Amino acid sequence: MRLTPKALRELVGYCPLTGQFWSKVSSTHRPLFTSVDSHGYRVATIKGHRINAQRAAFALMHDRWPLAVQFRNGDKTDCRESNLKEGWRGLRLIKTETARHEDDGPSKNQGKNSCETEPLGGLTCEPDYSNNR
Repeated sequence: MRLTPKALRELVGYCPLTGQFWSKVSSTHRPLFTSVDSHGYRVATIKGHRINAQRAAFALMHDRWPLAVQFRNGDKTDCRESNLKEGWRGLRLIKTETARHEDDGPSKNQGKNSCETEPLGGLTCEPDYSNNR
């Protein structure tokens, strides 16, 4: 069974300002995507699916899986929203059916994370714990 963006949103918290991820199902809200693979990408295994952080960030922001994600600044560990863009350069599309993912449709912002600005002007993200079990 495929992991949909909707299912991912129930399990993973994401802050677009910092590019950080955390577990919504762990009582400690432990950080996710802390491992880096041999190609330099942040990765995690969620419900048996190995996922790259940039793809997870895109799916959480756009409610669909991308075919490819590019890093504006070239840093493969920087998953801030401002650094990610959907891109196709260098991607060979031989069998597009295998690259597509099913989507559960648009979300209603439920379970999304709230990013807040600190009084001193610094940016921070606070996990939204309201949908935790």
